[in-house]
Amino acid sequence: LWSVAPLLAEWLDAKEKPEQPLDERRRDMLLSIARRTFRFFEETVIGETHHLPPDNLQLEPPRGIAPRTSPTNIGMYLIACVSACELFLLDADTMARRIEQTVSTMEKMEKWHGHLFNWYDIRTLAPLSRRYVSSVDSGNLAGCLLLTAQAVRSRLSEVDASLLSLPARLDALAASMDFSRLY
Repeated sequence: LWSVAPLLAEWLDAKEKPEQPLDERRRDMLLSIARRTFRFFEETVIGETHHLPPDNLQLEPPRGIAPRTSPTNIGMYLIACVSACELFLLDADTMARRIEQTVSTMEKMEKWHGHLFNWYDIRTLAPLSRRYVSSVDSGNLAGCLLLTAQAVRSRLSEVDASLLSLPARLDALAASMDFSRLY
């Protein structure tokens, strides 16, 4: 192990290769994947799901969407909205409106010291039995809330004036999470 350490150190210190822009074919392929991925959210994060993303979709055997969500699922959905806007799949108003609908639901959901429970029924918003809080899911959600707040702030000049309080609401949800209770 000691004899290969110098070679390993040299390899780790090697200069990075310059970034290569994507060729048009790869760019189109990745945008197509992004478009199809976000279409899943457009079709499933709707009024009937209280604007919350489902945990999964089972195709075989065909069972449809799982009517539950978690803090990580919600956080990833918020970041998906931001990403869709960055990729010009959504305009800033649509991004902010979708995020606002989800935030309004989150503000109503039952919490424990600011933390969402790990699983909720997306039809009723009731926490699922065996209620618990996951430090991993809470951490994921807190990071996503803060990142989403910054992304919305960067687009404030492009969004409807009625959504201007959205970054503060996202920050407030993150700030209300008392992580000291999880130590």
